[in-house]
Amino acid sequence: LGLQVALDFAEKKVSDQLRMAAKHKVPYILIVGEDEVKEGRYQLRKVADNTESVVTEAELPTIINNPAHK
Repeated sequence: LGLQVALDFAEKKVSDQLRMAAKHKVPYILIVGEDEVKEGRYQLRKVADNTESVVTEAELPTIINNPAHK
């Protein structure tokens, strides 16, 4: 996909991490926790308009590479 990825393992509040992502103009945030891994479904947040959707791993490339989602 040619994506730049950053991981944050710090024990910060999610709201602080979201603020940091917005500050650095990160287009998407993929939230991966234990429950998401078990279910195979992940929360994908589009930072620009603060929308969130639940996606599968297979759906990620289509969503992220679709110009309509940017």
